[in-house]
Amino acid sequence: MNPQISSVNWAEVVQKSIAGGVDVDGLREDVEALGLSLLPFTLEEAETAGRLWLQTRSYGLSLGYRACLSLGLRLGVPVLATDQIWATLNLPATVRLTR
Repeated sequence: MNPQISSVNWAEVVQKSIAGGVDVDGLREDVEALGLSLLPFTLEEAETAGRLWLQTRSYGLSLGYRACLSLGLRLGVPVLATDQIWATLNLPATVRLTR
């Protein structure tokens, strides 16, 4: 299965790229050519992300983080994270730390 990212998280990639001075014209096509699938943020995922707030609020998980978790839950796949705190949370999703 190709790596997948929610449209909410893609918005963050674009924002951070622009903030870092990266020309984002053609960026989506480039990452799609590498095999990354960009998926729409569904109403089901929105509701899941909203419900996850209660469980994660004391850890400060942003909407973007919760959108990522929601997508992983919907697809039944592990979620990749670099933030060590994710491994300590009792989340309904499987979290794999990448560093």
